[in-house]
Amino acid sequence: MKIFIDPGHGGVWPKGDPGVVTKDGQKIESYYTWMYGNALVDSLKKEGFKAFLTRNQNEYKIPYSQRTKNAQAEDILISLHFDTYLGGKRLIYYGQQERSLELAEAIDSFFKSGDLRASTTSRFGRLYIDDAKSPSVL
Repeated sequence: MKIFIDPGHGGVWPKGDPGVVTKDGQKIESYYTWMYGNALVDSLKKEGFKAFLTRNQNEYKIPYSQRTKNAQAEDILISLHFDTYLGGKRLIYYGQQERSLELAEAIDSFFKSGDLRASTTSRFGRLYIDDAKSPSVL
C-alpha cells in the first residue's frame, strides 16, 4: 500500500492557484497545503509507510486528474485543503468510491472533527478526488 498526499492548489497567481487567500493577503492556502503535505509525507515515511506527494513542486502545472492517477485500488489518497469552512474541521470522502468512508472514519477517530460528509460533487461541480481509484478523502 502507498499513501499519496495531494497538497491542494499550488503556487500563486498568475501562474498558479493559491486557493483561499486571507483579506490581508498574508495567508495563502497553497502555501499551507504544500508545507503540511511535505511534513505529512516525512512523518509517514519515518513511521515506515510508503508515502508520496502527488506533485514535486509548489506549482499548479499538474491537473487534479493527473494527481490522482498513480493511486491504485490498494492505495490511499489524501487531498489537503484549508477552506473557508467555519466551525472546525471536516472530512469529505468520495461517496462513490468503496472504502472511502472507512478511511474517513479512521482519520476522524484521530482528529475528532465529527463532520464527515459523503459527496460526489463540490461547490465547483466536482471533487478533486472523484476520479481516484483508491479510497480517497479531502
